[in-house]
Amino acid sequence: MRAGWRNDYRKQVAELHAPERHTYVAVAEADGTIVGYVAWSVAPVHKKGVITILAVSAQHRRHHVGRALCEYAFEEIRALGAGVVEIGTGGDQFHAPARALYEALGCTPLPLTVYFRQLRTSRMGAPGRPSVAGSALARRTSAAVRACRP
Repeated sequence: MRAGWRNDYRKQVAELHAPERHTYVAVAEADGTIVGYVAWSVAPVHKKGVITILAVSAQHRRHHVGRALCEYAFEEIRALGAGVVEIGTGGDQFHAPARALYEALGCTPLPLTVYFRQLRTSRMGAPGRPSVAGSALARRTSAAVRACRP
């Protein structure tokens, strides 16, 4: 895992529950302490839910907390009209327990490849690179963007 993930989660958790945006969160407690949480969103038009995050404290893993959180979220997603739910995790060894849990819950893994590309701050107009700033493509793109604005 990358450094700083805890701070990312702290920032994200504050924004997870926003029913007006179709996003929800539920927590699991033990002895008055939060031991895990699950967040999900629902796209009512597409009848699809997405588990956006499932987190369980290290000392409470392998005690059915993740399973209970997922089952709760699945039921809530179903109640909101979705007929399918998506849940994902990493393909590395660290995430193997999560994959095992999702498969035990009846989820089907899909062979999916995701590509990323690092974007540099500015490539346009660099020496040896064509510039599209004054091109017909740039004029058409600008016109299309203006046409989409309210």
